[in-house]
Amino acid sequence: MTRPTKSTRTGRSGARTLAIVVAVGAVIVTVAGIAGPPIVGLITHPDGRRDLPSAAPVSGRAYSGDPANEAALVKHEAQRVVDAQAAAATAAGRKVDVTRSFRVLTDGRPTLVLPGRATPYTLGELASTSPDSVRDAGGGAVDVLEHVLVTRGATLQLGAGQTVRLASDASGFASLVSVGGTIASAGTAEARTVIESWDAAAGAPDQATADGRAYVRANGGALTLANTDAKGLGFWSGATGGLSASLATGTTRALNQIGSSTAGTPSVSLAPSGSATTSVVLDGVATDGNAYGLFLDGVSGASITGGTIANSLVDGIYLRSSTDTKITGTKLTGNAKDGLVASTASSRLVLDKVTASKNFRNGITIDGRPVEDGPNPSGAGVKGAVKSATITGLTATDNQRYGVDVLGGSRTTISGGSLTGGLMGVALRSGAASTSIEKVAIRGQQQHGVAVLDDTRGGKLTGNRIDDTGIGIYVRNAGAVLTGNKVTDAAVDGIALVGTLSGTRVTGNTISGTGAGAIDIDRAINPHVENNIVDGWVASQSLSRVIGGIFSPLTVIWSAVLALVAFAVIYRLGARDRQRQRAPLQSFSRGVMTREAAGSIR
Repeated sequence: MTRPTKSTRTGRSGARTLAIVVAVGAVIVTVAGIAGPPIVGLITHPDGRRDLPSAAPVSGRAYSGDPANEAALVKHEAQRVVDAQAAAATAAGRKVDVTRSFRVLTDGRPTLVLPGRATPYTLGELASTSPDSVRDAGGGAVDVLEHVLVTRGATLQLGAGQTVRLASDASGFASLVSVGGTIASAGTAEARTVIESWDAAAGAPDQATADGRAYVRANGGALTLANTDAKGLGFWSGATGGLSASLATGTTRALNQIGSSTAGTPSVSLAPSGSATTSVVLDGVATDGNAYGLFLDGVSGASITGGTIANSLVDGIYLRSSTDTKITGTKLTGNAKDGLVASTASSRLVLDKVTASKNFRNGITIDGRPVEDGPNPSGAGVKGAVKSATITGLTATDNQRYGVDVLGGSRTTISGGSLTGGLMGVALRSGAASTSIEKVAIRGQQQHGVAVLDDTRGGKLTGNRIDDTGIGIYVRNAGAVLTGNKVTDAAVDGIALVGTLSGTRVTGNTISGTGAGAIDIDRAINPHVENNIVDGWVASQSLSRVIGGIFSPLTVIWSAVLALVAFAVIYRLGARDRQRQRAPLQSFSRGVMTREAAGSIR
């Protein structure tokens, strides 16, 4: 019997190896089909539903001050202003000359009171008449060492090119506060006015809020600033947040509530009895590093034009119960929470050509949710109060959460402009009513270009262009009319409809690109979808769904059978090869050699 040669051994080894590879491959592919990972950004459920993964909550940058101490300081400030007003009201009876500024020894730093008169006060004048309160620092800089209170009929005029340094350090701070008077600046494009907190020891604006910080506030009267930079102002509440203005509605409510705020939820601001209105006109004002860039409470008809609100420790602009506010051409950037918040009856807001970029939560928040949802001591209503917010030409770029977040309220209109990046371009939720989004370019959101969510009714999305998002338009348990929108290159679905969709109609939209589905209606109850153009959509699925479809239970069984057959065939061929190699010699020759045959070989 012959030994198998090296080549025959190699052949048998190759057959075994091939069989093992086939078997192992079948097992690996089957397991991959059952448990393989999906494409990044897409969750595929066993029942075939497609969803984007939930994102981590985005709450903005945390406030870094001292909550307990700062809230106490806010309440202290409210009381100080009341004390200064009371002293000013009785000054004439105590034979104080009320035709010029005079000091009141309020708790902490004294307060310089400016009585009403026809001509404005200037800091140059005050440096001469009240050197303990105001000092000329040279080079156009003026140091304000104590609080200044501008009373009814008085105007404090800040000069063009002047740098107003409000004392602010660990020992305390100064402020400019009007109670029915006017605080004004006359900066120009060539000679801007600067108002900043000032830590003399550091030779720079105060960076710490834990011990309070200098601020500017108008309670009644007017705040009129032109071409002015406000830097490093304010702490904790909206009232002391940096630049603020509020309607004069009395002091009792403020004193009861002003110290109970948390950063991010402005407290009730102090307002004096008397002056019934507050005028705010800001033209070319830039803030940098304030607690709140600008806080308005109960102000009607505020006008904000141009300028930049940047790097606020809470929100850039916060509007509460402020009506008919118009903001034009202003940039909101790098603020710790939202670029702008409109809440609590801040109706008839107009934003035109505003830019909101790189804010750490939302670019714009329209919060029309009711303060209370049932009977309450204050008598607050239960319906959304923010009505008729009009946003035109908005540019929202790379805000970490949403470009625009609309919560409740009614008649918000977003038209023109572009929304880029973030988790969502626009979110309509919490019962927002009659909201329209028209001709907006929306691109590059991780989750949804537009989300219309629970209990939102009467929404209209018309003529928008939505590109390169997770899901182009997502409607869940809400009512919206989607017409004439163009959606391209959504990673999952062009349009996804989920839940009960009373009043929802999806007609005349154009959807193209590659993704899981052009219009997902698998989870919708009686959706109204018709006359949409989806010819340009190429359906693709996640790896797990593709493999899962191929390797269904029956397919897995047949694959295993075929692999077994292949293995048996290969093994059988190898067995024949081995049988030949072990055959006796006589099967290959006669096995007998005669002497004559051997001789002939020679």
